[in-house]
Amino acid sequence: MRVVNSAGTSDYSETVTVATPNTVPSDISIPSTDVMENAPPGSAVGELSTDDPDADEHFSYMLVGGQGSDDNGYFAIRDGKLVTAAVLSDAIQAAYRVRVRVSDSHGGSYEKASPSQFWTEMIRRSQTRVSFR
Repeated sequence: MRVVNSAGTSDYSETVTVATPNTVPSDISIPSTDVMENAPPGSAVGELSTDDPDADEHFSYMLVGGQGSDDNGYFAIRDGKLVTAAVLSDAIQAAYRVRVRVSDSHGGSYEKASPSQFWTEMIRRSQTRVSFR
């Protein structure tokens, strides 16, 4: 770069870094998973995953209030996994709704309520199926 002022002309170089703007997460999903009916609290339902076009992102998840959070109290999130926070019984309730927020390492966030519900269906009387649809 060349600068010209009343003192004369000077040449110098400068490094300019162009930062790519953060793209917020665009979806949250969880695979269909079997959970034993009457399993103790802390039983794994499934690992949460996020769609985000930014490379090398790190995500944190939390259950949040709002539309579709009716049954958040039955679940918790630990280390990116949805786990039970209570004993699930198909005889008591057959479907669960949760609302999850994901935040990326740059402060972008996205919320999603389970689009229909986490359904529980009896499987061999001793197992309950919980899925994200």
